[in-house]
Amino acid sequence: MSAITHPQTKCDFQINRLCPRVKSIFSHYINHPSSIHHMLLYGPPGAGKTTTAEWFVHEIWKEYDLKQEVILILNAADERSLEAIRQKMYPFAEAQSPAVIQYKKPKFIILDECETLTETAQLALRPLLEYSPQEICLLFLCNSVTRVQHQLISRFLHIRFDPPTIKVGSTSMALAEWRNDFRKQTEKIETESFTSFIDTIINKSTPTGLTHIYDLSRFLRWVALAAYEFNLWNDDIIQQYLYLSHPDNNNLGTYKIKTASENLIKSLQCQFQQNLPAPSPT
Repeated sequence: MSAITHPQTKCDFQINRLCPRVKSIFSHYINHPSSIHHMLLYGPPGAGKTTTAEWFVHEIWKEYDLKQEVILILNAADERSLEAIRQKMYPFAEAQSPAVIQYKKPKFIILDECETLTETAQLALRPLLEYSPQEICLLFLCNSVTRVQHQLISRFLHIRFDPPTIKVGSTSMALAEWRNDFRKQTEKIETESFTSFIDTIINKSTPTGLTHIYDLSRFLRWVALAAYEFNLWNDDIIQQYLYLSHPDNNNLGTYKIKTASENLIKSLQCQFQQNLPAPSPT
């Protein structure tokens, strides 16, 4: 079994926070790639879906340098149109890779936030599921399966990711490292927005415009990232986080989401101030 018990890197640390059920599934497939299935990874933001998927496919192909030939990673939030799917996923699937035959391992397509695709774009993915997973394996990631088309759901092995284990005093890691665990920051606007989010918590400024950055899912990832980095989890923040990350949060309405998000930021600000060391006596 692949050794994933001693967290030596940021990815190892995230993987070791997974429950034994999830770890055992991926460890089995790493050691027996011929038994692999198409997989649907679902669970709340911050549960480790993206990190696990990327760690998994790189473990499968760790001895092969040209990973761009055998691994395609897309975020559906940025690839919502049918044309984007056709231009990226189908050419990758149809391209011949000698490594698949040589190593007897499949190519992988990771599609993060797949539920954000339009219905038409989701249905356009059905032909990809006709490929044997030993040839091309699809890993679809979503927060809730309720927004994934039922014609697709039945073709996947479902793997549930539970909410992250929250422990006050957990191992702290560098902010940039945690940022990469939750989402690779490749766009300047994303990096700047995340920096503004952290500044809001540290400097206790008014969270104007920060609760609707891209989408609620991304906001919750940033909350989890900040809470782990600055050791901010408490019972109140946990309850607010779980409330917003509930699969039915899309039915809350814009006003309720905005209010709950702003309240969560204020709670983070308050806890950060409480964690500051007392000033030294003069």
